[in-house]
Amino acid sequence: MARARFIRPEFFTDEKLSELPIAARMLYAGIWCQSDLRGVFEYSAKLLRVQVFPFDDATTTALVGEWLEMLTSHGFIATFKSEGKTYG
Repeated sequence: MARARFIRPEFFTDEKLSELPIAARMLYAGIWCQSDLRGVFEYSAKLLRVQVFPFDDATTTALVGEWLEMLTSHGFIATFKSEGKTYG
């Protein structure tokens, strides 16, 4: 279930995060809203595309997948598997 979250001002000046495309940064902020109280979310490009970019027809599942990979490879997301599903 989506939750209201606050974005700290430091989000916008994080040098490591600034290396990523702005859409990947938007996805990262959107993931916070989709995460449960423990910060866990389903690591699914298809699901996140619908949840974070519902009205953006130009944003494809493939693009969201690329941005997820970027966030993961830069250390912003850690993944794990449970009962056959991948979570972040």
